[in-house]
Amino acid sequence: MPNQALLDSRYRILRTIGSGGMGVVYLVVDTSKENKIMALKISSTGHDPSSADEFKSEFRSIRGVQHPHIPEVYDFGMLAERDNALYFTTEFIDGQPLNKLNSEWTPEQLREILVSLCRALAFLHSRSLLHRDIKPENVLGRLDENGRFTLLKLVDFGLAAISNKQSGELSGTLDYLAPEVIRGDAHTENSDLYSLGLLLYRLAAGTLPFADQDPMSAAKLRSQTELPSLLRYRSDFPVGLADVISAMIRLKAKDRPPSPRHVIALLNEREGTEYPYETADSSRAYIRSATFVTNREARQILAITRESLLRGAHPESIFLRSLPGMGRSSLIKNFQSELTLSGISCRTVNTTTELPAAQNCPRVVFVPEISKLDYEILCGSIHELAPYRVLWILGGRQLPETCDFRLNSFRILDLKPLNTEGVKEFVQTTFPENSFPDSFFTRLYSGTLGISSALQAALKSLQENELLRIGLFGWELLPGEWKHGLQDDVSCYVQAKMTSLSSESQDELQLLACSSVPLPDNLLNQAVKILRKAAPETKVTGNSLTETGWIDNSDSGRLIRFDAVRESISQAMSPETAKAMHSLLRSVWQTIPAPDEALREREVLYHDFRAESWQTPGEDADRILQHAIDKGLLAWARELLIWCVKKEIPRQLKTAVYVALSRIEYIKGDTAQATELLGEILDRGQAEVTPANLSLVARYANLEEKLGRTDNAERLLDQTLEVLTPENSTAAASVYGTLAWIAFKKGDQEKAAQLAEAGLSRVPFDAADPGFALLLNTFATLAFYKGDSDTAAAYWQRCMEVSQKLGDRKNIANMYNNLGVLAAQSGDRIRARQLWEQCAEIAQDINDIHRLAGIYNNLGVDALETGQLREAEEYYLKSLTLFRRIRGPREQVELLSNLGELSYYRADYPRAQAFFREALDLAAGLGDKESQIEPMVYLGKLLITLDHLEQAENTLTAAQQIAHDAGVKKGEGQALEGLAVLYARNGMTEKVNEALELAHKLMPNDVDPLAAIHLNLTECRLHAEKGELEAARNALNNARQVADIKWDPYTAARTEVYGLLFAHEQLDEKQLQFALRKLNVFPDFLWGLHWAVARENLKNKTTQKALEEFGKGVTILKAITARLPEQDRESFLNSPLIRQFKSEALDARKLLKAD
Repeated sequence: MPNQALLDSRYRILRTIGSGGMGVVYLVVDTSKENKIMALKISSTGHDPSSADEFKSEFRSIRGVQHPHIPEVYDFGMLAERDNALYFTTEFIDGQPLNKLNSEWTPEQLREILVSLCRALAFLHSRSLLHRDIKPENVLGRLDENGRFTLLKLVDFGLAAISNKQSGELSGTLDYLAPEVIRGDAHTENSDLYSLGLLLYRLAAGTLPFADQDPMSAAKLRSQTELPSLLRYRSDFPVGLADVISAMIRLKAKDRPPSPRHVIALLNEREGTEYPYETADSSRAYIRSATFVTNREARQILAITRESLLRGAHPESIFLRSLPGMGRSSLIKNFQSELTLSGISCRTVNTTTELPAAQNCPRVVFVPEISKLDYEILCGSIHELAPYRVLWILGGRQLPETCDFRLNSFRILDLKPLNTEGVKEFVQTTFPENSFPDSFFTRLYSGTLGISSALQAALKSLQENELLRIGLFGWELLPGEWKHGLQDDVSCYVQAKMTSLSSESQDELQLLACSSVPLPDNLLNQAVKILRKAAPETKVTGNSLTETGWIDNSDSGRLIRFDAVRESISQAMSPETAKAMHSLLRSVWQTIPAPDEALREREVLYHDFRAESWQTPGEDADRILQHAIDKGLLAWARELLIWCVKKEIPRQLKTAVYVALSRIEYIKGDTAQATELLGEILDRGQAEVTPANLSLVARYANLEEKLGRTDNAERLLDQTLEVLTPENSTAAASVYGTLAWIAFKKGDQEKAAQLAEAGLSRVPFDAADPGFALLLNTFATLAFYKGDSDTAAAYWQRCMEVSQKLGDRKNIANMYNNLGVLAAQSGDRIRARQLWEQCAEIAQDINDIHRLAGIYNNLGVDALETGQLREAEEYYLKSLTLFRRIRGPREQVELLSNLGELSYYRADYPRAQAFFREALDLAAGLGDKESQIEPMVYLGKLLITLDHLEQAENTLTAAQQIAHDAGVKKGEGQALEGLAVLYARNGMTEKVNEALELAHKLMPNDVDPLAAIHLNLTECRLHAEKGELEAARNALNNARQVADIKWDPYTAARTEVYGLLFAHEQLDEKQLQFALRKLNVFPDFLWGLHWAVARENLKNKTTQKALEEFGKGVTILKAITARLPEQDRESFLNSPLIRQFKSEALDARKLLKAD
């Protein structure tokens, strides 16, 4: 074919890319789309219905998809010049099939293939699509000079949309089919994962299993037996990655990971990697690929039109009328694709020159936007083609006023915004796997009015701001502030509707847009009369606005129902008009009788501020704002106050505004912003402390402490003590409560208790102020950490009562959280979850992200304590995401340290090390040395485990020094505990004893029982390693006498193993099975349990069983070692305990041979 020939009057062929039995693929430029380069695939299967269906299926299955690892398809059509052969165009992929791209794949490249294709499959499966033919030939890629992927696409979707395959039918390539499909069962999502796993196996091993057999025999073997490990072919292959691939190709589908995201989670767990379930680009694909864009009525009418065409009828032409943003272009494009796929010839016309001629004219002509064409020429073309019964589908905002008679017969179809149910359907088709509450859809409609372009923009904004997050089981909505603004198409829609209303109705809407509460009918009528200068007896408001659907009518009055309408009207008003409206509403609220005096005061204040009159006295403003906050009217107050701080506020009002806004920001969880606002009126803490500002300074110091600036907090609080008087109980409670908390955080429990008791003695027990609530909480927390749960419960309950009197919903939520922790600790998990759910409900209602993040943390702890380590990590990561959003640096450090501990428990040492180092870097960046202590201690212990003794000593010594200087006794004691282990490793007995003795003094049993338990367990191990069995047993007994060793699963597991391994305790078979279940999630203890059981078997002369137990221990150690970097493996296996284990295992083997 000549290069200059155009296919379908638009595609110029550049070259042939490939050809085969199913057709030919050309590289072309689309002259109608600015010469965009693409691939054009033509079917050469004639008119065979089955082949045609498969060809159409390939286009239909990924039509509209815009995913980084799936090719985008553009247009489908028929070529009259090729005997109506079918074709479609697609993104040109300049890459090669994986089987030709490379011969030897590195683990890094294979991980990239695995994760990328898992993301592609997760997207497809969320839309109920199966690929069915995953193999190396159907994955195209490109590598740069460093061997990194610059492109990776899953292609060939010919089988993807064929969902009616019956059991017994084979589809796909036999070499990569899952066992259940070979046996004749239906293809499932899990079958796709099997094929992907086998693809990776083939790339890694260089061969398929049973490659010496013919394809059918090999397939039969795969359907009957588990496949050999990859390590058989590549002994140097990472064990973790090999295990993931093995999990994907298990014989039984139920034994494989249940979803692509579970595969990524398993890879991260086994390899210590941190691949997210989706990248920013692949996440956006869910929105970019949304196909449902307009209302049900329009879709139904077009579906009827399609059926009429298929029956050979001649339906009337249609004019699709809509304002911008209603999805008209997408609707037309999708409808054209459906018609073409049904065998109906179509043409899309975007310019006058593209109008078809009479010869070879199509059955249907689409003109998406008539304003782009010469109207007279368009009418002429419609008239010329009338004898050929061409169906016209035109689109535009409005027909010209001088409408030609030839268009009078067109059916006008108005495209309307979606209703609330339509919005829900839109979201659920965009994010098929979700757990969104109904309130989410209501709020989304309020901000977009169901206009599809605005919906997509809103969802994109939520995604970019991490409020929409992909988790292990699908999409989740996280709490936070919605930051997307008003979309232009929404404003256009509202203003267009406004022009059809009377001037009285427009005035009424402007007044309602300026009001934050429902306006009573008498007040609204009075305001409109003043505006219209109507007679006093005239009623100027009525029901004319009801037809818009924008107004809520209730006993309280009228209110604009939707945020988008209110915002659009407000933005359209000039500043002068807005001020005049607010000034009018202020005066009317002052004169009209109101049933609620507090409401009247709030609205007078609101409109006084918004009119920039500033007539309210400072004391009144402070009282009204604090009362509003106590009543939970945070959104009302925050909107007003944020507006105020951008203005020139008079001096007498500034303190009231900034104090109230600081309180709200703290309730919302933004501690940094709350502190910044108070600092603005206290000269960043440099202002002189006086009786007048005493309470504010105490509050500022409390916030400084929460941000980790403890030294500054103590300095300020010391200044407040100098002016504190017996009469100022509110300030006393806050001052003593914060000082007690600081002492507690430093590990000085005695000083903390003294300060708390001093504060309680200064405040009446029936007091009801925020400072007293803080003091009660501090005293209860001290009791909790001493192990006195009854006292903690009593004081937290009293704190709850005080907070309820104050209306402090934030603190109420905090008390539910704390009481939930007590319930969880006592083993009442059902009660704990009930309390946490109550906490979460309040936190969600008041948008307290800080508390919600804390609840996720608690749920993580709860999951950890039930052995659900993966769920625990998921909750911890959610909590970390929220704390990062609200700039809670200390909480981030704590969570990173928790994640490090969790990985440490799972013997995932590289991941643990990464979390600890990130925590330390963040704490160092804050200049918060105290926050460095815990991750530093754990990192030191981890370095001992890896036998990096010099690094460990430096780390633990630094931790001890920081803790000592800061007076954090627990941290210093734990650092000494780690150093004792290190000294024992180096044979420094005297230093071991000194370190342990000082650690016991710093961490007495009654101050922190959990720390004391672990200190005694460490002592047990050190005695055992020196052969001091009796001393080891005494230390173990001491640990058990400190407190309940079931405090948490890790402590219980460590105690169990140390009793068996170091104190030589015995287990019967029933106890052994229980221990195995309990220790299964802690690999570093599990291999020790098998060692202990092996020793017991050797004592009982059952050498064969002993070797089996040693073998299980070896398997676990291999799995742990496989996660380690190459440079750490030898040192880890060379640690004294593992050397002893290996020595005993070899002795057992020799003994068996001798026997």
